[in-house]
Amino acid sequence: QYLTNHFAQDFTVLNDSTVPPKTGMAYKPDFVLYDENKRNNIFLNIEIDEPYEGFSRTSTHEINSDNLRDLFFQNRGWIVIRFAEIQIHQEPEECCLFIANVIKELKPDYIIPIELKKLNHPSIVEQWNKLQSNNWAKQKYREKYLGIKSFSVRGQKEIPHNVEQT
Repeated sequence: QYLTNHFAQDFTVLNDSTVPPKTGMAYKPDFVLYDENKRNNIFLNIEIDEPYEGFSRTSTHEINSDNLRDLFFQNRGWIVIRFAEIQIHQEPEECCLFIANVIKELKPDYIIPIELKKLNHPSIVEQWNKLQSNNWAKQKYREKYLGIKSFSVRGQKEIPHNVEQT
């Protein structure tokens, strides 16, 4: 919702998108912002990294684990922006400011929304290693900052999209 509120006027905002490769496995970015209509050809992959999977409690997104995934997008001209889940949960507007500043670097005539200009950048979160992730899983670190007792299955209303770069 934050992405739609701040960027839908200038960008197409999608979730549950698939970026098909010419061969091999397709990737599903968490969120996509793109602008192809005005000949800008700006494609942003917004990734939200959690330190461990909620059900299996296994480590995810630890240092260097997403390098091939990022390279897949970068080799196709995409910009990959990664946030830690805690940043998105605690500072969603500040994360939008970070995205807006990236867009401004790519498209100098882009006007950063006024409501974002008054904010600070999101807090810095160091990327974790596997040991830290496993410790956090034992401590229920994610559940604490998300304000939940445990993870449960929830339905999501998503419209799947395939994003094909032209």
